[in-house]
Amino acid sequence: MKQLLNTNDMRKALKIGKTKLYEMINNGVLPVIKIGSRYYISEDKLDRFITNRKV
Repeated sequence: MKQLLNTNDMRKALKIGKTKLYEMINNGVLPVIKIGSRYYISEDKLDRFITNRKV
């Protein structure tokens, strides 16, 4: 089973603040899933997102 990361985990991995994270989520930049009122992303998807963003 793949690990799901919460918003705190996402912020730490991306090294961004809460406002920027929610901006990215609301603009559809991060491929998150919403369960209830909380957002999650799989480790694999976040790793791919970070890898694809590096220049």
